[in-house]
Amino acid sequence: MLCSLILAVFLVWATSSAHTTGRPCLCSALLPEGLQVNCSSLDLVELPTLPSDTTELHVQDNRLTSVSPGHFDRLVALKKVSLSGNPFHCDCRIQYLRIWLLRNRAVVLKEPTCAGPDSVVQKATTELSDEYFSSCLY
Repeated sequence: MLCSLILAVFLVWATSSAHTTGRPCLCSALLPEGLQVNCSSLDLVELPTLPSDTTELHVQDNRLTSVSPGHFDRLVALKKVSLSGNPFHCDCRIQYLRIWLLRNRAVVLKEPTCAGPDSVVQKATTELSDEYFSSCLY
């Protein structure tokens, strides 16, 4: 119980840097183990730092346009992720998220789609081809 309280305090502190509407993400302990983090509908423009034992992450219906490279890499316990309802801009900056989603399809509740550019609006990020990103510099 103390561990859950510490993680909840950490999460509230960590989300303060994520440009929210002032409401923190909700953090709930899952039995027998793990942590559910609900950051839905908070007008986030970037993801907060998340506890490494997060097993469920709900960040749907925010204002995310991309996910920073490496953001999900240490979240090896994830079993459910919801990213839909965000205006993802599917340019070179979306490559990390696309590759992560392709490798982790089993945990994605609903495929996020592109809000732009116009040529890919409403297309699932995982449907973008490698050729689409051929002009991106790494």
